[in-house]
Amino acid sequence: MGRTIKFLILCILLLFAFPLAAFESNHVATMDIQVIIYEDGSMGIIQNWEGSFKEGTEIYIPMNEPDYLTISNLKVSDQNGIYETIPYWNIDWSFEEKTRKCGINYTDNGYEICFGISQYGQNRYTIEYKLDNVVGGYSDRDGVNFRFVNDQSWLPPIPITTCFITI
Repeated sequence: MGRTIKFLILCILLLFAFPLAAFESNHVATMDIQVIIYEDGSMGIIQNWEGSFKEGTEIYIPMNEPDYLTISNLKVSDQNGIYETIPYWNIDWSFEEKTRKCGINYTDNGYEICFGISQYGQNRYTIEYKLDNVVGGYSDRDGVNFRFVNDQSWLPPIPITTCFITI
């Protein structure tokens, strides 16, 4: 009997230990994506994130896309205002050096949109950017093949509250 009770107590402790560990890391609770497709084949994208950010120095969005996609007009803001956009992002900068800054980190597989967490806790981020050459012309139709949330991202599966595409 005593062994069974110890086993049950251990199971209950383990049951609560794993969810608590998950809450210690960064977590995006909701994401709202708005997209405008322009006549020139580019897209204007606005992502609004809300979540809890408790570790690390930066947030990044991997863009492992073909070379023909180019990004411009990057703007990031949080509940305290607009971030400074810098021409080259350094992943090795400290928390303080990344605070209230955003930029592009070029990788072997494409690039990443990066920005400093700036303060730990509950945060709201707005990420705006323009992607050129997204809409492709084919022999029978025009089309778009773009993934807004990369499966290689650090983000766990999250509910996307809304996704509007305007043409």
